[in-house]
Amino acid sequence: MVNNPLSPLVQVRRLTYQPRGTGRARAMPVTECSFMVHAGFTAVIGPNGAGKTTLLKLMAGLYRPHRGSIRTVPDHRALTRQVAYVPQFPGAYPTLTPRGFLFRLAVWNGSDRFQATSRIQTALALMGLEAVADRPGRTLDPAQRRQLALAAVWVQHALVVLFDEPTATLDPVHRLAFWQDLFRWSHQPDSPQAYLIASHRLDEVEAHCDRVLVLEHGRIRYQGTVQSLAECAAGLVYWSPERVYDREEAMILEHYWSVGPRFAVLSERRPVPPTWTPRPPTPWDGYVVTLRGRRQ
Repeated sequence: MVNNPLSPLVQVRRLTYQPRGTGRARAMPVTECSFMVHAGFTAVIGPNGAGKTTLLKLMAGLYRPHRGSIRTVPDHRALTRQVAYVPQFPGAYPTLTPRGFLFRLAVWNGSDRFQATSRIQTALALMGLEAVADRPGRTLDPAQRRQLALAAVWVQHALVVLFDEPTATLDPVHRLAFWQDLFRWSHQPDSPQAYLIASHRLDEVEAHCDRVLVLEHGRIRYQGTVQSLAECAAGLVYWSPERVYDREEAMILEHYWSVGPRFAVLSERRPVPPTWTPRPPTPWDGYVVTLRGRRQ
């Protein structure tokens, strides 16, 4: 079960990685990244090419950092044997059934056959995979492969789970189902304690995550709570009765209400038009301010 979100579980210090050679051509550099991973749900957000996937793969042990360390708190053990990594498009062995795959994974992680059988049955039921448990992996659809990836993480007894854009290709119904499955699963006995989730969906970050890391050009630009990220834009956000098209004057996000349209504006303009009224800042506002910086 997820513990107190204020408790740090993992410490990352000065993590640095510079891709070399053609085999890692798509990897992005990571430079001097230092942060804590807390219990609960933490989002990793940033522009395309910011290094989010590279950071997760470094933490999973798939890439070897050129400098820095990743250790659990407080015992300072290496993280790689206590972490599970779920890529954006989880695969499945074509001829291996979900039950067979989970059994091999459980035994490889040290469970005896009786413990493995019991835990796998629970995982299959929890993820709604009982009907396809004995079918070849090639017959699973993308949503079922994600559910199998969740079941595999639980079977591994992982401390930390790393998700790389888990809802990127899902429709709204399946996105909601993913989060429902994840929250239900996170409160099961012996479930992982921390979840690090790379995402471009700030609506999901605001709705489901406790903390957030903002990554740009391989560097951490912000780390803290989702609410504190929103507060980075305090005093810069307004409602406008009409659209604002001048990007140098304001950034804009449209909102529609039952009484008619009004437009959420993020602007450093002084003075602001008398028709603009202050509004509460959102994580989206804080994210834009963090990446753009305050103009003088």
